[in-house]
Amino acid sequence: MVEPPEGWRRKFFWLVNHNVFEGTITFFIAFNTVVMASKVEGMPGHIDEFLDSLNYVFAAIFNLEMFLKLIGLGSAYFNVSWNIFDMTVVIGTDLGIVLETFTKGSGFSTAATVVRAFRIMRIVRLVRSQENIKIILDTVVNIIPQISNFISLLFLLLFIFAALGMNVFCGVVYHDLLSQQANFSGIGDAVFTLFRCSTGEDWNKIMHDLTV
Repeated sequence: MVEPPEGWRRKFFWLVNHNVFEGTITFFIAFNTVVMASKVEGMPGHIDEFLDSLNYVFAAIFNLEMFLKLIGLGSAYFNVSWNIFDMTVVIGTDLGIVLETFTKGSGFSTAATVVRAFRIMRIVRLVRSQENIKIILDTVVNIIPQISNFISLLFLLLFIFAALGMNVFCGVVYHDLLSQQANFSGIGDAVFTLFRCSTGEDWNKIMHDLTV
């Protein structure tokens, strides 16, 4: 990442790339996760309000982090996919707070609840502090195009044997495992049943039901 030439922006650049800065943000993300997990049904009202207040504090901290990175990194901020993800979570959380504040008791309360779910996505940011997990995720994303042919072949095999199963087992009476959820009465159910069997889930019991 190119360091900005301007003196005042260079200080922000050093700040947002410092290990202490990243460690502090990771601490707040973990703390925010604990706060979200602490909310339970039927808890006292004053504790619930205190936890909501903490969520507002966390939202302010993550907004500050986003603005500091935008200042320090400039346009290079958008070259990192994790930064775009962070911005999406921050903006979604801010929108949820606005909706929650101005739509209480109105028909938009459900929409506000959905948007507030963005704050849960902050937990994913913990992955950034674990280099090994990031390597695994990046590897999975990179190999998806390479295994697309294998996935297509697997689906083709499932489709062929599903069509064969419909012709052979379509009229078999339902039993314990061979039921409305797993059968060969239609192509969709047949493919789903074969996929379930391919995972090893009670495939032998379905086999015995089909022999009746």
